[in-house]
Amino acid sequence: MIITPSTYAQTWESNLTASARDGTTITASATIHTKGSWSVLIAATTREAYGIVVGIHGVQASATATSQLVDIGFGPASSERVIIPNLDAGAAPTDTPPKQWIIPIYIPSGARLVARNQALIASDTALVVAMLIERPLYEYHAIRCTDYGTNLSLSQGTSVTPGNAVFGSWTQLTASTARDHFLWTIGTDQLADTTLTNLRLLVELGHGPTSTSVRSIGVWQAGTDSSERVYGVLPAVPIYHPVPSGSGIWARAAASTTPEARGVIAYGID
Repeated sequence: MIITPSTYAQTWESNLTASARDGTTITASATIHTKGSWSVLIAATTREAYGIVVGIHGVQASATATSQLVDIGFGPASSERVIIPNLDAGAAPTDTPPKQWIIPIYIPSGARLVARNQALIASDTALVVAMLIERPLYEYHAIRCTDYGTNLSLSQGTSVTPGNAVFGSWTQLTASTARDHFLWTIGTDQLADTTLTNLRLLVELGHGPTSTSVRSIGVWQAGTDSSERVYGVLPAVPIYHPVPSGSGIWARAAASTTPEARGVIAYGID
């Protein structure tokens, strides 16, 4: 596998200030598993951006399932367009580094950058940090991000059961990708488990028509702890692996202790 190399922004822009260091609070609908209203992260971007770092925290709660999905979009009020759908925010830590993703996607200058969420808990909240990569030393030109394996009716990913110190069976996230993708990342969540353990997890994505003919896309590390926190994945930058339109996407996992199923969502970028 090839990991796309990190770039360096000549300028950064974010929704953080000295007085608002945690990011922007977004609130889910009072109807569970339904997207809430858009919240403004940045009212108008000052330059073109070729990537965004998204951090999500403040979701996890002890002995509680906190399934949640977050959309990132841009556009004027009532005409917002989703550019990153259904980031897996469930159990994002409250007091440790956030779940985070680096998505090399184009955002125009002057854009109104927004976020919204849906959750298992009515009117649940999350804190969202957005950092735009502007004037990078070299530029990606990705324009779309597509999620696979998302269970919108439960605000979580597809259940994948790890093997104990070995990879478990392949689980299909989708039978057919919507388009060609060349970059990939993932999100993980607790499903309905309210008694998580201290767990180190490896998640592998693959593509192919059947579970016996899967070609590996890449491997990510994730983790949970006994306070019902789910940590973000490593590598944070997407993995480069071209996958053609119409491909099946699969996931399997290996755990460091007695296996517990986890939710997995794959994100294909093109």
